[in-house]
Amino acid sequence: MIKDTTGIILSGGKSERMGANKALLKIGDQTIIEIIYARMKSLFANVIVISNEPDLYQFLEAPIYKDIYPGKGPMSGIHSGLANSVTERNFFVSCDLPLVKIELIEYILSIKTDKSATIPSEGNYIQTLCAVYEKSCFPFFDERLKRKETDTDGKSNKKQKQFSILNLIAEIGAEIIDVTALPFYDDKLFFNLNNMTDFESLKKIIERQNENM
Repeated sequence: MIKDTTGIILSGGKSERMGANKALLKIGDQTIIEIIYARMKSLFANVIVISNEPDLYQFLEAPIYKDIYPGKGPMSGIHSGLANSVTERNFFVSCDLPLVKIELIEYILSIKTDKSATIPSEGNYIQTLCAVYEKSCFPFFDERLKRKETDTDGKSNKKQKQFSILNLIAEIGAEIIDVTALPFYDDKLFFNLNNMTDFESLKKIIERQNENM
């Protein structure tokens, strides 16, 4: 059991494209967040959930924290996770990525680096919501989110709808690891759950996986 790293699940709530809270969609007897939570609990002594609807996740019996800057996208979730974690290292995973494997998590954690973030990539696609962020990243997230709150005139800045985590990690410095050549990799590893068509595909993938076990 890993004690020096906190496992942090990002639950974004209702998705416009999904039309529902994807974390609470069920596959068999379990919700997607239960599947991810069980995976995280098998590795980490401390697992927390970031959600702005904490009452929906009381069944997990996990600490749940809201965004400090709500409505600012996944950057807010990482920021809140870093603020509420009790460890220097933190592994984050979004409920958008329900097929992330334990082998991938263990591999990312095994990387020795002096960078503040360790992030897997699938070729050129960097998976910022399945990554290790150290506490030292917090001031960067905090400053960027505060910058979002106000412009130079002190007024609400409505020009930017979202912040780019990719731009931020370029500033922080991150170890980017291409995992496509590794033994545990398959093309569904970073399957992204965006809409109900994806959900139907996900159910079939998991059914096939269960048949092969």
